[in-house]
Amino acid sequence: MSQTKERLRVALSAMSRTGKRDLGLHLFMIVFCLIVLAIGLPFIWLLQFMPDWVWYPLCAAWVVWLLFGDTIAAGYRAFRGNQS
Repeated sequence: MSQTKERLRVALSAMSRTGKRDLGLHLFMIVFCLIVLAIGLPFIWLLQFMPDWVWYPLCAAWVVWLLFGDTIAAGYRAFRGNQS
């Protein structure tokens, strides 16, 4: 019987340590989410006022950036003289 109690004590101790870490991560993510919302919502609201034709160039620029983003960034760094 005491062996079971000892195992339960060890398990609760381990859960306590990881529980505190998980709680800290959750609190961090809640604060981070609020900051992202505070920054992102004005941009989302501004997007509502853009005409429909603007979405095509924005999507094309996004695809180009996805395909050639590293190449564009390397060229920009080289042009600015920040080669790495």
